[in-house]
Amino acid sequence: MKAVMIFGDKNKFGVELSIDCYCISDGLMAVGKLLIYINGRKYGVDEPDATYLACSYNVIKEIVANRRRHCVPYVEDMSSSDIVSCFVWSVYAIPYGRNDWGGDFLKRLDDDLYKIGCVWAPDGDRAFDDGSHVLIFDVGEMVRLVAFVNSDDEAVISSSLEELVIDADEFYGVLRGWVTGFNDAYQSNRHLAV
Repeated sequence: MKAVMIFGDKNKFGVELSIDCYCISDGLMAVGKLLIYINGRKYGVDEPDATYLACSYNVIKEIVANRRRHCVPYVEDMSSSDIVSCFVWSVYAIPYGRNDWGGDFLKRLDDDLYKIGCVWAPDGDRAFDDGSHVLIFDVGEMVRLVAFVNSDDEAVISSSLEELVIDADEFYGVLRGWVTGFNDAYQSNRHLAV
């Protein structure tokens, strides 16, 4: 039984869930796809059976549980391009944008982004094997999203870069809706598991 649900507004911030089949195991839950939309741009593998969805479910639940904790004050005044530059340098050693970041700064940023849970995508499964990345920053009563597609080609990174500053209640409301919608669908249909 295929299910498609969209939470939020794809033209601003939205999350699409497509379930192709259910799994008995809570470690897998379902097979389908998860797409994140920021300013109308889509991030994630847009193919049927793209991934098992349990990992995405657990990551989104954790993001919601850690509201107001995705704080990295020293990047608040950085441009989204500079944040991405630091990220791809520190995580992938790919030269992008500025190259004058000190090694200590890059190491600190890398450690903080993962320790604090600012890296939403990739989420550990195949949902974002297209190179999509989404970073989350809580800034007061707002959430700043920085998204891009990683590549060895600087033009791909630049052309895929999106930034959105959104009200925190709206952002976390969309994610709570996704968690509830997915869990309800899973619990109601797991008896159909293949």
